[in-house]
Amino acid sequence: AGAINLITKQPEKKEWDASAQVFYESVGVFNADARVQIPLQGQQTLSLSGGRNFFDGWSPEEVGQRDLQWNQKEQVFGRAAYQRKQGPWRLNYELRLFEELIKDKGDRRSAFSNYAFDNWFTTYRFDNQVRLDRNFNDRYKLDVMAAYNWFRRDNVQYNRDLVNVSQEINPDPTPHDTTHSTLFISRGTLSTMLKDAVWNYQVGYEASYETGGGKRIAGNYQFIGDYALFGSVQWKPIASFSLQPGMRISYNTAYTAQPVPSVHAAWNPSEKWQVRASYARGFRAPSIKELHIEFIDANHNIVGNPELQAEYAHHADFSAELKLQDDRGVHSLKIKPGLFFNQLDNMIELAQVQGSQFSYVNIIQATTAGAQLELTYGIHPDFNFTTGATYLYQSYLLADQHADFESPEIRFGFEYWRPSKRFGFSMNYKYAGRTPQLTLPGDEVELSSMDDFHWLDVSATQKFWGDKWSLTIGGRNLFDVQNLNSNGAAGVHGGGGSVPMAWGSSLFSSLKWNL
Repeated sequence: AGAINLITKQPEKKEWDASAQVFYESVGVFNADARVQIPLQGQQTLSLSGGRNFFDGWSPEEVGQRDLQWNQKEQVFGRAAYQRKQGPWRLNYELRLFEELIKDKGDRRSAFSNYAFDNWFTTYRFDNQVRLDRNFNDRYKLDVMAAYNWFRRDNVQYNRDLVNVSQEINPDPTPHDTTHSTLFISRGTLSTMLKDAVWNYQVGYEASYETGGGKRIAGNYQFIGDYALFGSVQWKPIASFSLQPGMRISYNTAYTAQPVPSVHAAWNPSEKWQVRASYARGFRAPSIKELHIEFIDANHNIVGNPELQAEYAHHADFSAELKLQDDRGVHSLKIKPGLFFNQLDNMIELAQVQGSQFSYVNIIQATTAGAQLELTYGIHPDFNFTTGATYLYQSYLLADQHADFESPEIRFGFEYWRPSKRFGFSMNYKYAGRTPQLTLPGDEVELSSMDDFHWLDVSATQKFWGDKWSLTIGGRNLFDVQNLNSNGAAGVHGGGGSVPMAWGSSLFSSLKWNL
């Protein structure tokens, strides 16, 4: 039902700035956008941006086919942001407008028919957010945010005449639908910011109120409110160590919320080393979208589930980071190992009904645990190598089934930049192992697995005319990943199926201009 971005990058420059970009991809993607930043009188800044994204649709067997696996999609969007600083106060306002049209074209009704049904899904979204913050004598900081999101989706079915190339709205009202939702959210914090103090504190609130309406929603209208108070204490007995316990208490109008404690620890024994550890309980109530709204995307048809239950969880993670650099600053190495554990009761997840149709379901219990390692080596200013590996263990408990999965992932990236030639090249590779796939062939959720796959992207960039222009060309998905098989006795269609993963390999190019 749309999302509100609670963290927005603020403009740093106080001068005119502008950029524009066009992008083309060989599968039928044509995108264009532009941005301008305008300094105003005093400490004020106005930023404007907008653009259009277009995708012509794609299927593996596209010739002569109307019912595409990836639907045609067009998006038009705009953004305006205003910032003002007045003494210790800082005000930020942001407005976003978005319109999307997805055309789900149908095949001929029969081999001898000249007619087909086309469904057009039009989405309108309006987001605006205001944020106010102030420092009080470098001792306290007040930060308050309020945001409002309005969402509407129209589903109109047309009767398409394939001979006369004309269409008219289907007089049957059954397939037509208009769904709308709103979300208001406000969050405020008051924090101490004493640099050398042993103790610092933060208290705050968060309130949200979400509504949804439409003929496919029970009673044509539903709402959910969530109201929370939270606080944390930071204890820093020495400069290199801090411990921060916290607590969040909330009330949800539709589900029983429980207190959510957390604790975070940080240790920096030297400039080279950082160590982090954390634990937190979790509570997440289903959103109006997950409960009631049908969502159509380029390759997904997601149907809400009004029977969803709230999700409760335990989260724990540990990470360390070691940074090494030679005396000249030419060679650098970063090593980052990590461990994580998550246990979720009534986990909310998507399950495949068939083909590209999905629905939200609850999993009785899901456990994930794993380890990861990332290595980054750089030779300034020309080369940067990144490699990483993750081992993931997943366990799922369903009503009449239990299954364990082990899924490795390997990543490798390489970047080369030649300053004297203003030329760069990059390559990114990923191997993803077998992963669990939830399916819903009947009334009960079942488990299968999706095949592993390899992914490779490459690109080259040339800058010219004083770095104001940059041209990038490249290839995506060079291993031509399209549909991943879903295997196992619990698979779709009685033991097997497929999930659309990507639209195969493609070539792309982009041209960007900066003021």
